[in-house]
Amino acid sequence: SEYSKLNNLGFRLLHKGQVNSAKKYLERAIEIRPSVLPLGNMAHLLALENKLQESKAYIDVAKEYISNNCERAFIEHCQFCIAISADNKNEALPHLREALRLDNKTIVLYYQMNSNIAEWKQDTDILSIFAG
Repeated sequence: SEYSKLNNLGFRLLHKGQVNSAKKYLERAIEIRPSVLPLGNMAHLLALENKLQESKAYIDVAKEYISNNCERAFIEHCQFCIAISADNKNEALPHLREALRLDNKTIVLYYQMNSNIAEWKQDTDILSIFAG
């Protein structure tokens, strides 16, 4: 579907650091079908732009669309990324733990793909959560 193509392209561009291009595709995906994935991706994107209040507002909307543990895990992962972007590790770590509890396999994949938090990939607290 067009929605899926737009969201997937926005996601890929976001994780390549092409934030402006990603935003256009995610906005269009949200227009077509507001749902957990594009709303969470947009929240992550806005956090990278240091628009934390706006980012959290997208998370709140995304929560209204959650229908399964995979989606819950994705939103927890997005909240982890938002807190990391705000340099708030104490807030971030519980979100990462919950995301991994809900859907370990998918969250490990997201974490590996996320070049935007590369500096945190060496953090011993975060690594210990993945090892736990």
